[in-house]
Amino acid sequence: MGEGTEKARSQLIIIDRGFDAVSPLLHELTLQAMTQDLLNIENDVYRYETGGAESVDKEVLLDESDDLWIENRHKHIAVVSQEVTRGLKKFSENKKMPSDAKSIKDLSLLIKKAPQYQKELNKFSTHFHLAEECMNKYKNGIDKLCKVEQDLALGMDAEGERIKDPMKLMVPLLIDPAVKMEDRLRLILLYILHRNGITDENLNKLLQHANIPHMGERDTCKCFFDLALGMDAEGERIKDPMKLMVPLLIDPAVKMEDRLRLILLYILHRNGITDENLNKLLQHANIPHMEKETLVNASLLSLNITIDAESVFGPPTRRERGNEQVYRESRWVPIIKDIMEDAIEDKLDIKHFPFLAGRQISQPYRAPTSARYGQWHKDQRYSQMRSGPRLIIFIVGGVTFSEMRSAYEVTRSQKAWEVVIGSDQIITPERFLNNLRDLSKKQHE
Repeated sequence: MGEGTEKARSQLIIIDRGFDAVSPLLHELTLQAMTQDLLNIENDVYRYETGGAESVDKEVLLDESDDLWIENRHKHIAVVSQEVTRGLKKFSENKKMPSDAKSIKDLSLLIKKAPQYQKELNKFSTHFHLAEECMNKYKNGIDKLCKVEQDLALGMDAEGERIKDPMKLMVPLLIDPAVKMEDRLRLILLYILHRNGITDENLNKLLQHANIPHMGERDTCKCFFDLALGMDAEGERIKDPMKLMVPLLIDPAVKMEDRLRLILLYILHRNGITDENLNKLLQHANIPHMEKETLVNASLLSLNITIDAESVFGPPTRRERGNEQVYRESRWVPIIKDIMEDAIEDKLDIKHFPFLAGRQISQPYRAPTSARYGQWHKDQRYSQMRSGPRLIIFIVGGVTFSEMRSAYEVTRSQKAWEVVIGSDQIITPERFLNNLRDLSKKQHE
């Protein structure tokens, strides 16, 4: 694997989806991940209406042939519109055209004035539409979900203070009728992960509270609010984590999928909860009893869902990234990025990677950077061959777009190494939930 004298240092890591159940649940706010999670994208084809008096339906393939897509797909949605505007201005100046177009309407007028550049200008128009649609989705409730998801995933708020009462964060979303059931499920799953498991009783309550259909009796007993978890924004230990979640779990506007995500995050954070508390959570979130299986199936990924379950390994130690500039609602770093960097630096934990025991550690090496990285594909903007080693990672059970982005980022930062990531499938949060639903079925086949 790799090229040149250093190829012997190349590594192949095969890992299952259970190593990180948080990343597939979060709303990722970079362009590619948002389009796949929130928009009606099929086979990488983006469909939209141009709008205006002469509105037409368009279909555009978002792939390696689109330089604007390659340039912006891993950027945060907050800057994508600015980047497209900047690119349009540069193009206009090169073609001696007016360069003050800042909206879709302005661009439509520019296309009429310069029909000879219709192909190029239409591409800018497509990306204006894409960024605008993603931003509208964000402003229409995703922003509220992101804050709670990030706090649950990290166990601390944007100021670095420990979350004291995660339920206070969740409840407004779980009871919001505008939040889809899938998003409520995602929140519940995040909550479960955050708690490292909850009782079956509390899970049922959580599902009921989130108005996720439940075939059993609904119980909203007070003990649902007595689960201890993490710390609050002031650094105090969480005495009543359910207060964060309950407003979201009982909010009819919160989608069931989001309530499930919150519950699962909570369970993972707690490293498992009792089956009794799990039932209570599900009941409280009004999540159908059949969806309990979706949550419990996460245990098939070696995750602690109920506290009587046994996990082979504890959670991995995370790398400190205090100096990195991040957006408040994009603070979570996929665990696979830690693994990539630790592998390159020979710092992988032998408890999680026992094959390393006794392996001879090679010396650090620096070499020219590569053009090729990412999810089994090449970045067509570059063509030079690399001469350094490769780190090849294969995730059994699906790779997320945030993890694919991590491969690009580590390759850029490490210089000497080429990071290649692949999987049996690319998953969005919706696909991840569907996979969890199907796990038990596959076991019985």
